[in-house]
Amino acid sequence: MYDTLKRLYDTGRATAAGLQRATANGWITPEEFTEITGQAYTPPEVNKYGLTPEQDAAYQQEVVDDIVRASKEGI
Repeated sequence: MYDTLKRLYDTGRATAAGLQRATANGWITPEEFTEITGQAYTPPEVNKYGLTPEQDAAYQQEVVDDIVRASKEGI
């Protein structure tokens, strides 16, 4: 995984924020994050459910989409 993420980062197809999430998910170590980006790794902010703000927003959008779909279907 390290080689793939390094290649993606070096070619501009992955961002430091993306690599931060990959590190939080255990795909690479904090040391590997620093090797790839040249930046110190800091864990992302998470809410009480362990979700980052991006994950929480995506989840909330899914809930809204489910409600809208259910109302259209008369459920």
